[in-house]
Amino acid sequence: MTNKVPAKWRVLVIDDDPDFRLLLETALPKDIVVETSSSGEEGLEAARYGKFDLIIMDVMMPGIHGFHALERLKNDNKEIVSRIMVTSNLPPDQVEVQAAEAGAGYLNKDIPIKSLVAKVQQTLLTH
Repeated sequence: MTNKVPAKWRVLVIDDDPDFRLLLETALPKDIVVETSSSGEEGLEAARYGKFDLIIMDVMMPGIHGFHALERLKNDNKEIVSRIMVTSNLPPDQVEVQAAEAGAGYLNKDIPIKSLVAKVQQTLLTH
């Protein structure tokens, strides 16, 4: 028996890079519903009012910084924090520890797409 992501997981991708949003929308299996936001503020609103199984949030965005947005989400709903992964093109040693300290997972944008998809699926299956 193989592990399979249950149908209709909902993932919110908050990233100002339209190519990365499109990459996740097209690369993730069709049983994972992907919604996107192009800014931290827009993403916060979506996260507050939508029910998502996972939020993938860029660290470096104009306006609200990813870790600041994460802190605001924690203040709104402490349960949601375990279902957040932060992403970045920065070297992992600059972001990974900060993500862990904030209670979030880390997803390096520079890994191969198959690895990125596998990490998202693994996160969905373990939370």
